[in-house]
Amino acid sequence: MKGVLTKVAVLLVLLGVGSNKAFTQTRKSVAYCKQTVFSAFKPLPKMAYDCPAGLIDSDHKILKLPERIAALNEVHAAAAHAR
Repeated sequence: MKGVLTKVAVLLVLLGVGSNKAFTQTRKSVAYCKQTVFSAFKPLPKMAYDCPAGLIDSDHKILKLPERIAALNEVHAAAAHAR
């Protein structure tokens, strides 16, 4: 009786492994956009502002520059208007 239970257990494991392979997706799906999506696309304005000469690119003071904040507001306004 113990040998039969072992064989049944092994058979169930093998069936589980084999059926798992059968139900998986074998081909990768390709993502695509329709033409209506591309026609609705509008590029955002370039974010350009002048940095003071004394600041380094990685300086956190750049984040609070009024010119940068104004440029960010323009980008946000353009993005909100595009929706």
